[in-house]
Amino acid sequence: MNHFVSINVAVILLALFDNGKAQSTVSPCVDLVIAFDVSCSLADGERETALTLVQQLVNNLGVPTNQIALFTYDKYIYHKMYLNDFKMKILYLSALGNVNTQAKKCRTKTWKALRTARLNYFTVENGDRPNVKNVLLLFTDGISYPKYKYSKTVLEVQRLKSSLSGSQSSDSPTDIYVIGLKNKYGHNGEKEWETIATDPFYVYPLTDVGMIVQNLKSDFEQYTCEL
Repeated sequence: MNHFVSINVAVILLALFDNGKAQSTVSPCVDLVIAFDVSCSLADGERETALTLVQQLVNNLGVPTNQIALFTYDKYIYHKMYLNDFKMKILYLSALGNVNTQAKKCRTKTWKALRTARLNYFTVENGDRPNVKNVLLLFTDGISYPKYKYSKTVLEVQRLKSSLSGSQSSDSPTDIYVIGLKNKYGHNGEKEWETIATDPFYVYPLTDVGMIVQNLKSDFEQYTCEL
C-alpha cells in the first residue's frame, strides 16, 4: 500500500512540475519595430506626444522577452536602435530619451519606412527571432507624399503582410498597428491608416496616451512564445 501511494505521489508531483515548467516558459513576446513619423506635415505637439506614448509603452513591456527597434522617418530614414541592441529596459528608455522629434524634412515617405522595416529591421542580423511574432507600430498622419507614391505604400504593406516578405527570420506575416497622427493642414489620413493596419481595430488615433498604451499591451498578449 505504501509503495502504491508513493508511486501516485511521484506521478502527481511530476505532473505539477511539468505544468509549472510549461507555464513558466510561455510568455507574451514580440519583435516590435517602431517607425516614427517626424515629417513637417504633423500638427504641433504630435511628435512630442507620440514619443511619450512610445516611452510609456516600452516601460509597460517585459524585456528581454519583448525586443524593440526604432527609427524615425520623413523624406529620409534616421536609425535609432535595432532589435538586439539592448537587453535591459533602462537602456531602452535612456535611448528613447535621446530621440530627436524635431522635423528635419518634409515629404512623408511612408512606403520607404515600410520597406526599411521589412528589409533592414526584421532581419536575423539585427535581432529578428524565429518563432517570435513580428509587429510593426507605424506612426503616421496617413498622408503619403508625394501622392503618386501611395501605390508603393500599398505594395510595401502587402509585402509585410505576406509570409514571403523578404529577409525576416519569421515565416509568418507581420502584424501592423497604426498610431494616427494629426496633419497640420487638416488632411484626414484615416483611409490610409486602415489600408496599412492589419485590422481596423489596430488603428489608434493619437488621443489618450494611457488608454492606447494599455490597449496595445493587451493586444500584444495574443502573441506568445517559448524562450
